[in-house]
Amino acid sequence: MIKLKFNKYSATIIGAIIAIICFVSTSTFFIPALTIIPLGLTLELSISTLLGNSNYALTSFLIAVILFSLFILLFVLYIKKNKKDIRDKKGFSIDSLLFFFTIQLVILHPMIFYFWAMANASNSGDGQFIFGIVETFPVSSVCFVVLGILIDFVKNMDFSAE
Repeated sequence: MIKLKFNKYSATIIGAIIAIICFVSTSTFFIPALTIIPLGLTLELSISTLLGNSNYALTSFLIAVILFSLFILLFVLYIKKNKKDIRDKKGFSIDSLLFFFTIQLVILHPMIFYFWAMANASNSGDGQFIFGIVETFPVSSVCFVVLGILIDFVKNMDFSAE
């Protein structure tokens, strides 16, 4: 476990660092594809097989809903664990935060991409459609700052009364 002393904005700072790294790596196309394709493509192939490749907008919608549900579930579980650790005087774990952000890398980026794909489903047959990853990656990168702010807000609350 990393035993560094961080201030009350540590999750925001780490989220901003991850966002900057993601934002800078957008032009490589490799890093964005690496974060979106494994989970996104697996879900897309599974759902399109179930639906019979009939409607890409519906496929994108279902993938976005699954990823959003997974995102919310993991966020709530992380916050509950974080609150329990703080209440039990274990403190805030940077390891736990880094693990949470790492998992979110492969959930958040595809989630934002598939929300974008729903709006652009009419172009899904175009070979250039995959380059939407580059368009959505900076947007999803900023979400790590927002997550950091939310985590810091919860982390800095007083749980002694609970």
